[in-house]
Amino acid sequence: MKIDIETGDFELKSGLVISGELTRAGFLASAEGSVSEVFVCNTPFSSYRFKDIEDSLLLVIYFERDKVQSLGILKDGPVYGVSWDDWTKEKEMQRKKDNEAWLKIRGLTDGAHYPWGDVYSVYDEISGYSRIMIGFRNDN
Repeated sequence: MKIDIETGDFELKSGLVISGELTRAGFLASAEGSVSEVFVCNTPFSSYRFKDIEDSLLLVIYFERDKVQSLGILKDGPVYGVSWDDWTKEKEMQRKKDNEAWLKIRGLTDGAHYPWGDVYSVYDEISGYSRIMIGFRNDN
């Protein structure tokens, strides 16, 4: 994944650009959209989950109506567990560290506010997993 820190464009190998400009219809028409799974559908909110195999990531894109709101990114792989049966908090804390290293390599900072949005690395006690959350600012 290529990230343009100035614009907030997250470009996947397929050419799909995830930014504050992406619409739900545009996402669903993409290669990733066609293979994504509905994560949550609670109108007017919807989210879709898909993998970025190239970077070993699991991505969740969140929409309100047709406007993108945020992007969840988490490192994926068997080292973090393959089911709830082998889940541990230690593995999730390692994922959080790995998520933060992924951000740093790409020039993004946990807790930073950019003109295009906000970046956070979090561990959620309720869901039991760590992820990066990119919140887009869009005035569309």
